[in-house]
Amino acid sequence: MLRCLPLLVIALVGNVFATGNDRGNSQCAKWCADNFHPSGRDCTSLAAKGQGPCFACGPKSHNPNQKLCKGGCKDVSSDNSNCGKCSNQCKYGEQCKAGICTPFCPAGQNRCGHKCFDFQKDDDNCGRCGNKCKDGEKCQGGVCKSRCEHGKTQCGHRCFNLQSDQNNCGRCGKQCKDSHKCQWGTCKPRCEDGKSQCGNRCFDLKRDSDNCGHCGNKCKENERCDGGRCQPFCPPEKSQCGNRCFNLQIDEANCGKCHNKCKENEECKRGHCVPNCEHGKTSCNNMCVALDWDSNNCGHCSNKCKENEKCKGGSCVPNCEHGKTSCGNKCLDLKYDAQNCGRCGHKCDSGKCKNGVCERPCSGKHCDRSNE
Repeated sequence: MLRCLPLLVIALVGNVFATGNDRGNSQCAKWCADNFHPSGRDCTSLAAKGQGPCFACGPKSHNPNQKLCKGGCKDVSSDNSNCGKCSNQCKYGEQCKAGICTPFCPAGQNRCGHKCFDFQKDDDNCGRCGNKCKDGEKCQGGVCKSRCEHGKTQCGHRCFNLQSDQNNCGRCGKQCKDSHKCQWGTCKPRCEDGKSQCGNRCFDLKRDSDNCGHCGNKCKENERCDGGRCQPFCPPEKSQCGNRCFNLQIDEANCGKCHNKCKENEECKRGHCVPNCEHGKTSCNNMCVALDWDSNNCGHCSNKCKENEKCKGGSCVPNCEHGKTSCGNKCLDLKYDAQNCGRCGHKCDSGKCKNGVCERPCSGKHCDRSNE
């Protein structure tokens, strides 16, 4: 009986379609039974009213982009999970357009084919797809413009500085004579390298006190022209800060460079602000240390003694246990060491040392002991 049920439904619905207002027919009944299980009853009921899947994506559909995919009608022209056909999933960063998975373009970019471009600055798609700028041009604001850096102008297919180019002086094609040079867009008499024309003469504007920096700029009597600027006369060991000269190696208000002021408890040494240390101490890494005894700065800054050493007199020596003394790189007992008896390097000829005194060999009943 159950096996005959789908055929019974098809027959009944077909009968309804045949006697209805022609919004459906047996074609929908068969399609619903084939695609919706177990019986396609809901599909056929809607089809009898001219609605449902049969009219949306079935044989009665007038939209070719609507397809039946896994029991539902999908627009394969725009559905990312069914792009172009059922179950065709677009990748991450893509979207379905006209049934094709295409890149999803970020804001400010537009799609040309399968890629995204910025129409505002893409040389091959300037303003619109396929609008390629010519050689010597670049895309700016969606318009092809001359590809010249700031300060240069395009003449033909190349860029020139019209302020200084001999063959394009002031304007494209204006050529200066060999005896003249292009300066500020004007052909002027040629001066040797490092000099500029002021009137009918050539001057070094970096050093000339009557034409310092530019023509006619005259320095004062107590000034000189240095690098195109009027500067006070400073001796070799001093530098100019403002209108005065300072020794940047020792000046606490201009230490190492102008206006670098040392703190109240600091002094300027060799162009660096260092702590103002008391007598017997030296500044190391912004700290005052005694180089004669400091194990981290022994003899000079950052000279660190080893773990089994201590700093003595500015040298790293062994850190000897009680009763022993450092001699060179060894710890010795000066009371009994015949090679260092009483003091480092004092050697006993007898080979015996007692209480820091060399013993003489005994003869007879009495022994004569004395220091060697």
